[in-house]
Amino acid sequence: MAELRLLPRRDRGSGTGEVLDLAEARLVRRARHRDPQALGALWERVVDDAWSVAIALVDEDQAIAVLLAAREALISGAPGLRPDARWVELPFGTVFDELHRRLELPALDSIDGSEWTVPGPPPDPVAVPRDPEAARRAVRFAPPALRLIYLFTLLTPCTLDGIARMAGIRPSVVRHARTAATWRVLRELQK
Repeated sequence: MAELRLLPRRDRGSGTGEVLDLAEARLVRRARHRDPQALGALWERVVDDAWSVAIALVDEDQAIAVLLAAREALISGAPGLRPDARWVELPFGTVFDELHRRLELPALDSIDGSEWTVPGPPPDPVAVPRDPEAARRAVRFAPPALRLIYLFTLLTPCTLDGIARMAGIRPSVVRHARTAATWRVLRELQK
């Protein structure tokens, strides 16, 4: 499959650039003209990740409602889709907003990152056993705002900058949240 490599930009994640394959670029172009097959194909590219995030944070009925809202946002926003890899921010932005509202979180721009820090020395990533249940437990007991941001960095194709735009926070706060959550998981696994 042919790939179209987008050049790295300052506002993209780690700055390594993103790959938008030619087939996806064509789908986005067709979706901008409301082609139902293209919209369906784009939705199929994001629905599993969106479901994984939603079901990890809210009950099944709410997760379904979140996905329905995201699908509607993709359909209604299709004419304005960006013709690059950032098109995923439209459905995932809706997922983020819906989850933020359903979790009744305060505005994330006022988050104090120090509340996420786990006291003690950093965990040793080499000595970490594989225990998926302990990892789930560590994420589940993290503060809700941290879980939301962490799951977006872990389970979606959104860049750190994209998540920061969705959350209305600086990219450094997103990086701090990802680090804090990772340390929580590693510490839980080392218990």
